[in-house]
Amino acid sequence: MKATLFFLLSGILFWHKVPGALGASLVSYDPGIPDSTRILDLLEASDALEATNPDSALWCAQAAWEWIIAQNLMAYRGRVAYRVAYLHFRRGAYDSTRQYLKASFADYLSQPDSAAMAQCTNLYGATHYYQGALDSAVHYFQEVLYLYEALQNQQGIGRALNNLGALNEALGNYAQAIGYQQQAVALKKAVDDQATLSSSYLSLGIIHTKQAQIPLASQYLDSALRQARAVENSRQVASALNSLGSMYYPQAAYTQALHWYQQTLDLHRTEDNRRGMAEVHNNLACVYEKKGALALALAHHTESMHLDEALGNVRGLATSQNHIGALYLQQGDHDLALPYIENALRQFARLPDRMRAADSEQLLGKLHNELGNYDLAIAYYHHALATFDSLGLPVEVAQTQGHLAESYLDQHNFVKAVSQAEQGLPKATAAGNAYEEARLEILMSMAYLGLDQPTLASQHGERGFVLAHSLTDVPLLSRAAEALYQVHKVEGRAAQALEMYELYRALQDSVDFDVLEKQLMALDFEQRAEQDSLQAASLQAVLSGELDSAQVRRRTQAIFFGFMLFFSGGFGLVLYRRFTKTRQQKKVLGTAYDSLSEKNQEVLDSINYARRIQEALLPPEAELKRLLPNSFVFYQPKAIVAGDFYWIRKAGNKTYFAVGDCTGHGVPGAMVSVVCNHSLSRSVKENPVALPGNILDQSRTLVLEEFHDAEAGEIADGMDIALCCLEGDRLCYAGAYNPLWMIRPGTEDIAALQAEYPFAKVTELLGYTFVEIKADRQPIGKWPTSEPFCTHHFMVKPGDTFYLFSDGYADQFGGEHGKKFKAVNFKRLLVSVQKESMADQQTLLAEAFDQWKGHEEQVDDVCVMGVRVG
Repeated sequence: MKATLFFLLSGILFWHKVPGALGASLVSYDPGIPDSTRILDLLEASDALEATNPDSALWCAQAAWEWIIAQNLMAYRGRVAYRVAYLHFRRGAYDSTRQYLKASFADYLSQPDSAAMAQCTNLYGATHYYQGALDSAVHYFQEVLYLYEALQNQQGIGRALNNLGALNEALGNYAQAIGYQQQAVALKKAVDDQATLSSSYLSLGIIHTKQAQIPLASQYLDSALRQARAVENSRQVASALNSLGSMYYPQAAYTQALHWYQQTLDLHRTEDNRRGMAEVHNNLACVYEKKGALALALAHHTESMHLDEALGNVRGLATSQNHIGALYLQQGDHDLALPYIENALRQFARLPDRMRAADSEQLLGKLHNELGNYDLAIAYYHHALATFDSLGLPVEVAQTQGHLAESYLDQHNFVKAVSQAEQGLPKATAAGNAYEEARLEILMSMAYLGLDQPTLASQHGERGFVLAHSLTDVPLLSRAAEALYQVHKVEGRAAQALEMYELYRALQDSVDFDVLEKQLMALDFEQRAEQDSLQAASLQAVLSGELDSAQVRRRTQAIFFGFMLFFSGGFGLVLYRRFTKTRQQKKVLGTAYDSLSEKNQEVLDSINYARRIQEALLPPEAELKRLLPNSFVFYQPKAIVAGDFYWIRKAGNKTYFAVGDCTGHGVPGAMVSVVCNHSLSRSVKENPVALPGNILDQSRTLVLEEFHDAEAGEIADGMDIALCCLEGDRLCYAGAYNPLWMIRPGTEDIAALQAEYPFAKVTELLGYTFVEIKADRQPIGKWPTSEPFCTHHFMVKPGDTFYLFSDGYADQFGGEHGKKFKAVNFKRLLVSVQKESMADQQTLLAEAFDQWKGHEEQVDDVCVMGVRVG
């Protein structure tokens, strides 16, 4: 047996090139060498092979174990059993892990070794953790901490704290988790435990991601990735990459999420880490689901399910089944969805994993509510609610109470619907979850309307509408518009009801900005095709009419002369035929022009539909006044839809606002404006603490990605923009061609301001200080030599007024001699209205523009935003 074993071992070691004396001692079988030496050599070979070939590493460790059993070598039993258990754990074979851990425990208990027992207990806890048995894992990890504290093993204590932190994070106990991890980081740094420091950074990053504290999350995850690479810990590198993907995913930054997840999957495949592969397949599926690629999402979830099933990973298996059931539910296939979700619930309950079991109950509640099984739906929702409440998860509690409110609305039980929504609303607000807050406000509006209380319905509906708009969530905004339409209709406010109804109709089929963009692109192609076909039809009709007329004239002449010779009475017949034919020609031309008019009306209706969509993307006046109380916007498109737009977002204490001028005007300009508007919103959402220059850099990247065409090359469209960020008395600005102007009362600060802000041009104009901050001479779009955008910082004080604008106002032709208005006159106009309120400034600018334009055609879209400090 020994000779056969070493013959096989020699092949393994030769193939994997295990170097030096170790390889030589193992491949040269000598019966005189003690068995203990051979076992130690096998363990050392297992260590050497672990990084390059885990299967061979496991084979060596199991060979050592079989040798121990055959020779009854009890001295190494615990150590070798632990090594085999650990390698099975790395492969995700948890049942085998526990089998060998029992043997290891038995040995260490017979010969008490606290350090070795702590090691085994820790692996037991990790096994239960990865199988989703979190309550059991708590017990084991706490026991590990006690053992290391008794041993005064500082490194061990740090690692135990790390595990307890990760476990509390999984349980949703974030405050406790952060406390454990911060203790672990401090202790690991104190004892220079570089090997596991990355795991604590990683856990802190994950916790802050779940709390939507993205800057902190990004900081910790970057530290985790650097630390893991520094110590060449590939598993921690993979975990950091995966967590970076998970940080971008809830921000809807799906391109970045896919990038990090794919890197993680490639690394797991290299190391044949099937448990890691299963986890990442699930993550990729969730991203593809959000992008609407449901077939790809289902394929990844199914692959994850098969991997977890083979590994015996009950938690992973149930998670995949839950996701697959949710996909089928989303498609309205209740028969396929039900068995997957029910099976997932049984598995989560058996583990137990209460939080994920409650997720399954939520899905079952939604399924049965859609089927009209309201009692069953309510029961599932209440059970999930009790679980989330006991776990201290306010967002999930608010979400479930929203589900309950929806179910009661479907049953016309408006009192209970109001009750559930009212209870959930403060939880969503306290947790800072604007989506659930908006959803609950809308549900309360609908419920109060059912109770015939339109005043309360209107109040909640308006709040829900503003919140939905701030999130740029089209489905939620559509729902808010529908609710307000119903409310205004009951109130008898016909104009407001019609406005909300048109907005609802415009938004109901628009799921996200990508869909809006596709609608506008389709509209442009349709408009061009319609115009081409209409022109051709009109020309053909006219030509046919002209041809028929020529034929009639020739025929009339021939008949006329014949009748003059043979029968004068035939002249009357000729006149009759001419009259009949002319009437037919007029009918043909009339039909053609009626068709042309109808087609033109269809095109006009389509463009008006696009206008409603574009208006829905612009900030409502209430939102503008809430974020910038002392401000105005003068917005006058050249056509029905525009390439100019204004934009505003709140991120923490920062208020971002901008005026953009996109390539072209009309439908093409509107198409570009949707892309650019989306790019700004996405850039701020992904990095809410970024400076304006960084936001423009990111927006440029996103715009170029959107306008890249594999066949036609990059499309040279984009925008000029002025972007500001106001935080307290600090104003930050970055611009692409569009400058920022600021007007300050008095002239005493001119010299000091010019010295303090050399990047600005400070002058005196009509008794005021006029500050002009130039923009970078490059657009948001394709450019030969793109450079990072500069951010300029400026301290403002009460009374300062600054203006952002497109070039449409200054470029307008008019006046007595039909010339451009020009920037110098625009500056003087703005200074001349400084004593007026911001609302009056808007009126005066509009009047001045119309007076200057006179009978001239408007040459471009116009957008001017003014903001006064204090």
